[in-house]
Amino acid sequence: MGFSEIEQQLLICVLIAKNYPQINFKIVQSHQYQFFPVIAPGIQKGLEILAGKKLLTIVKISKENQEEHYVLTKEGLGIARQLMVPYLDSWYSKILIDCAESAAHRKFCMNVFGIAVNQFSFFTLQEFEHLLAFLNAQKATRILDVGCGTGGFCAELAAYPEFKKIHGIDFAKEAIDYGNKKHAHLNQLNQLNQPARFVLEASRMEVFQSPDRWDAIIFIDTIYFTPDPLMVLEKYVQMLDEQGSLFLFFGQPLSYVQKFEEVLSRLNASVQIQDFTAEFSERWDRMAAALMALKDEFYAEGHEYLYRAYLEESERNVANRRGQQVRRFYQIKKIGCS
Repeated sequence: MGFSEIEQQLLICVLIAKNYPQINFKIVQSHQYQFFPVIAPGIQKGLEILAGKKLLTIVKISKENQEEHYVLTKEGLGIARQLMVPYLDSWYSKILIDCAESAAHRKFCMNVFGIAVNQFSFFTLQEFEHLLAFLNAQKATRILDVGCGTGGFCAELAAYPEFKKIHGIDFAKEAIDYGNKKHAHLNQLNQLNQPARFVLEASRMEVFQSPDRWDAIIFIDTIYFTPDPLMVLEKYVQMLDEQGSLFLFFGQPLSYVQKFEEVLSRLNASVQIQDFTAEFSERWDRMAAALMALKDEFYAEGHEYLYRAYLEESERNVANRRGQQVRRFYQIKKIGCS
């Protein structure tokens, strides 16, 4: 069964929006504007075609409210997942590299988050300092960053000599290749015949293998990219040194966070939780204002889709279309380790 460009975009958009209680036209359109640099036309017609192919069900709320909501069928979900893998590889490589190249993006991050680690995420200076305090208290020297993008966060850590081994992994191979070139000066510091201090590696979190044991393994807004977070967390807990910790930042709708914490309850490990929701909620208004101020600079660079992607994300959350947004910080340790 062949698919037009608009059909492929819509299948991916509905899959990405799976955490919404109900997926309506505005949400599909918003995700298309966020996740596709080139927008294929004909959303309404495309949705009707997918429904005709029995890949999508169109549901009316009620006789009184004729607003349409969209749900992938079992077959549609399978196809969307197949389309998602190559799409994510190409889209995240592009957006991560463009984030690292864009002067407007750096200004935006500094204005809103206080730090620019060249990633399409919401990691703030406050969160960086919070995490750094944990790493120092734990006397961590060997750090693994899962979902490192172009290596911006790893490069920030490399400024601290107490961190003796910094290793980042990401599924976006082109972003890793770019990061290794951008941070070549850090690679060059790797001493001959000595274990490399700074390494960026293309690997999916589900298949990554390491003979090393780590003092800290960090997931910054990345654990939701795996369909099986329990399996992934169990795997990485086993990679920890006996006194090591997993550290996760996780910002999503409350219903999704509750599902994730139900997963954590089944993990054979000790879990500590801290809440960052208040600061997380405040940043959406700051984001919209900062973007408006930098719109001309994004467009002059040819990065209008980056501007559009952040704007759609911030407007959806200001409108609260996903329900209450929550951000949590998790520290996970092996049972019996203090």
